[in-house]
Amino acid sequence: MRQGFDEFYGFLAGASMYADPKDPSVVHSQQPWSGNDGRLWARGVFQVARNGGTPEPAKGYMTDLLSKEAVSYIDRNAGKPFFLYLAYNAPHMPLQAPKRIYDQLGVIKDERLRTYYAMIKSLDDGVGTVMAELRRKGLDKNTIVIFTSDNGGTPFTRNAIQNLPFRGSKVTYFEGGLNVPYFVQWTGRIPAGTVLRGPASALDIVPTAMAAAKLPLPADRAYDGLDLMPRIVSRDPAALDSRPPLVWRKEHYYAVRDGAQFLQVSRYPAKTWLFDLDRDPTERVNMAGNKPDVVARLSAIFAERAKAFVEPLWGAARRSRVDIDSADDIAPDDADHVYWAN
Repeated sequence: MRQGFDEFYGFLAGASMYADPKDPSVVHSQQPWSGNDGRLWARGVFQVARNGGTPEPAKGYMTDLLSKEAVSYIDRNAGKPFFLYLAYNAPHMPLQAPKRIYDQLGVIKDERLRTYYAMIKSLDDGVGTVMAELRRKGLDKNTIVIFTSDNGGTPFTRNAIQNLPFRGSKVTYFEGGLNVPYFVQWTGRIPAGTVLRGPASALDIVPTAMAAAKLPLPADRAYDGLDLMPRIVSRDPAALDSRPPLVWRKEHYYAVRDGAQFLQVSRYPAKTWLFDLDRDPTERVNMAGNKPDVVARLSAIFAERAKAFVEPLWGAARRSRVDIDSADDIAPDDADHVYWAN
């Protein structure tokens, strides 16, 4: 509520439960091999908060509750301009899925995978419900809808989660972690089937939405994002080639993308990767040793950008090894990996 929103409904803690662990209408799939999963189930709290109030016990299934609230918000605000940020937590541990959807997926024999896919189906259904409400209210041609994700699939659930052909996953800066769906719909303004190639970012949502609403961006801060709309409407395949470099950092691990040149630098282990994503989109050929000039140029971009970064108020409690090409615990010690600060 302190970030400018007029209403809030949802969960406050990361990796929240999707339902009461005792709810018989929900399939609960615990992963005894996962310490993180064990801690979530030990907490076992299923709560929601509204408009800054104290979290209270909830009834139902979280994905359904969020979808229902989104539909209610659209219904209540259909007569005026509105902005809705619908941040589903599915799919994520703990693995919980509506039994009615789980039962539809009997062709999937593995219980864990079946639960996970049922969670995705529930998410798909929720998005469909929201889109149907926009059509019912006659708003589908006057509403920009953006669907994206915060990261690629994770190996932590040990499911058949494929980021192929890309390497890496969530909590890495390889394409398997950064390259995610980014769909934009504006009926009548964006031609169906338009594909804009190049690095777009969630950072682009704010300037894009503000420009579409014909509102000025506040001038008291810097913006890393771009207004995507003229680039999308122009249907120019090279429209994003000239965007300023994108930078990521998590404590000791950072990355810089400038056009097709992509640099990753890790301290634990001490390693540098450099890829040309036009020629090598699956990041198989590390050019860092052969192109020290490019490494130096991208490192300088990061160093300059980092001058404006705010240092974290506390350090990492621990660092977890994440293997780039394997979800197994038996990867050789010298396999490509990073350590993610928690």
